[in-house]
Amino acid sequence: MLQEQSSSISQLEGHIHGLGWGVGRRLLDLVGWRDKGGKHEVKLLNMLGFLQTNVWKAVTGRAATSLEKGLEAEDEYMINDSAPPLTEFISMPRDLAHFCPGVFLAGVVSGVLDSANFPARVTAHLIEIEGQETPRTTVLIKFSNEVMERERMLT
Repeated sequence: MLQEQSSSISQLEGHIHGLGWGVGRRLLDLVGWRDKGGKHEVKLLNMLGFLQTNVWKAVTGRAATSLEKGLEAEDEYMINDSAPPLTEFISMPRDLAHFCPGVFLAGVVSGVLDSANFPARVTAHLIEIEGQETPRTTVLIKFSNEVMERERMLT
């Protein structure tokens, strides 16, 4: 249905990202209460760890493969998953070959971060890895200046 309502791949990805965003906003409260007794993270690295383990597990059934800091910018982080179950069995028609099914996960991460007052631009990318049959899904998080300033004040 969303595919029929979308005139481009980026518009389709935007719709799916939006669906994930709504899920993420609700997941922060659910997972936060269940796993942390309602306590919210205030430090950036703690929030990223919460995303990689608790939130990712709530969505996919297991923690993400890795969490990495971007090498080129201090405000960028990546959550990597070698085969997230949400994207593992999706086959796309040729006209949507460049579609990244990980946009739903990026939307979830974005919704959690927005709800926790960590505004960021969150995108999903498929990364081909030599020797690996399926590409790795990478969720790239670029935090706003306000988050980075707040983090500097907390340390």
